[in-house]
Amino acid sequence: MALYSFRPWVYGLACCLSISPAVHAQDEIRNSGNLRIHSGANMAVYGDLTNNGTFTSNSGTIYYVGSALQTIDGSNTPDANNFIINNSNGIQLDVEYQISGSLTFTDGIITTNRANSATEFVNFLDNATVSGMADDKHVDGVVRKTGDDAFTFPVGDGGRYMPLTITAPSVATDIFTAQYIYSDPDPTYDATSREGTLYNVSRVEYWLMDRTNGSSDVTVTLSFVTSSGVLDLPDLVVARWDGTKWVDEGNGGTTGDKDDGTVASAAAVTSFGSAFAIGTITSDNPLPIQWLDFIAYYQDHDVKLNWTTATEINNDHFTIERSRDGVLFEEIGTVRGKGNSSTISRYASADPEPYKGESYYRIKQTDYDGTYTYSAIRPVNIGLEQLADIVPNPATSDNISLQIASDHSGDMRITVFDAGGRLVYDNTVAFENGRFRYAIQPERVLSPGLYTLVGQSGQNLFQKKFMIR
Repeated sequence: MALYSFRPWVYGLACCLSISPAVHAQDEIRNSGNLRIHSGANMAVYGDLTNNGTFTSNSGTIYYVGSALQTIDGSNTPDANNFIINNSNGIQLDVEYQISGSLTFTDGIITTNRANSATEFVNFLDNATVSGMADDKHVDGVVRKTGDDAFTFPVGDGGRYMPLTITAPSVATDIFTAQYIYSDPDPTYDATSREGTLYNVSRVEYWLMDRTNGSSDVTVTLSFVTSSGVLDLPDLVVARWDGTKWVDEGNGGTTGDKDDGTVASAAAVTSFGSAFAIGTITSDNPLPIQWLDFIAYYQDHDVKLNWTTATEINNDHFTIERSRDGVLFEEIGTVRGKGNSSTISRYASADPEPYKGESYYRIKQTDYDGTYTYSAIRPVNIGLEQLADIVPNPATSDNISLQIASDHSGDMRITVFDAGGRLVYDNTVAFENGRFRYAIQPERVLSPGLYTLVGQSGQNLFQKKFMIR
C-alpha cells in the first residue's frame, strides 16, 4: 500500500486535498482550505486538529491515535464518516463534530465543554451509529442526535459510562440532545418538590435532555449501577423535572439487576428541556440521598463540622478535608459511615487546630468499593478576634485570663479600660504557637462593671468586653 504524508499545517487549498490510501500526520493539522477523505481511505491524526476551512462530505475513516490529549477546534464544523478514537489520554472537543457514519471507541474519552453546550458537542447525523462504550470510553459532555433512529447516547461523567436511550423519533429532521451529570440534582432541581406518586428521586446523578428540533415524542430509558442505590427494580420509575417539581414518567420495563440495569418510561415522553433521574415509588429503593446539609463554623477555638444524610448505600466512611485555598485539600480526620441506612443520619466532627484567616472544608464520602463523592465546600474565616476569649466571663478581679489560639508566635500588648474609658491595665506579653493562656493581674481591685480588653499584635487588633462581678 502506498503511504502519503504531508506537513502538519494545511493552508489555502484551492479545491480539495484528496486522501486515498492512508495519511499519517504528526503534531498538528490546521485546515484553512478544503480537506476531504475519499471512500475507503484512512487518515491517522497523532496531534491536534484545527478546522477553519471545509472538512465535510467525507467517506473514509479518521483515526485519532495520539499519545497525549488531542484537541479538536476551529471556526468550522468538521465531519467524519467513520471516527475512531484510540487514545487513552482522550480528546478535548472545542467545536461541534459531526458523525455521518460511525463512532468507535477503542480507547479514550471525548470531553466537551458543558458550559458551551450550544456550540461544542458530538453530533450524530441520521443513521449514524456508535459502539465500544465503557467507563473509560464515552463522551464526557454533550451529545446530539439527528434523525429517525432509536439511539443510545454514549454519555458519562467522572469515569462513569451512564447511557440514555430513546426510541425512534418519527421524523428524520428531529434532533435530541443529552448529557449525563454525576452530581446531586438538588438544589437546582429541588429533590423535595415531587408529585405524590414519587417516594424520592436520585441524589447521586441525573441527565439533561432536550428536544432541540421537531415534535416527536419518545420513550426514555435511563441506566443505573451499584452506587445508584437500586434494590427493587419493579418500583423504579423514570422521573422528569417539569419546571417546578419532579413528575413520574412510570416504569415501562427494566433490564439487568440491581447492580447494572436500565428502566424505561411507561410511555413516550411528551415534554423535554429539563432534567431526568431515576425515581422510586416506594422506600424499597434507597436511591442514596447524600449531603442533605453540611455546615462549618468557628466556635470555642474549634471549627465545628456538621452534616446530614438521609439514606446511605454501602457507605464505608467520611473523610474530613481542609484547605487554605479551596483547591489543594489535606485530610484531617475520618468518621465511620452507617453502611446501609434508610433513616436520616447526623454527623459531627471538629478541627481543633484551624488555620487563622480564611480556610475551606469539605467532606469526602467513600463506599466499600472505593468510589467516592464530595460535599459542597464551606469557607470559614477566623480572625484574631475570634481566636481570643476572656475566661471566665463574668470574671472576678483576681481571676481574669485571656485565652488565645494562634498559628504563630509573637508579642502582644494587652490593655484594659473601664466603662468610662480609663486605662486600668497595660502590659506586653509573649505568646507561643498554639493555645496560650495569660492571667491578667491588675495593680488594684477592679470594681464590678463592664470592661473592655484590647489586644494588639503587629497589625492585628481586637477587642473583647467582659464583666467583673
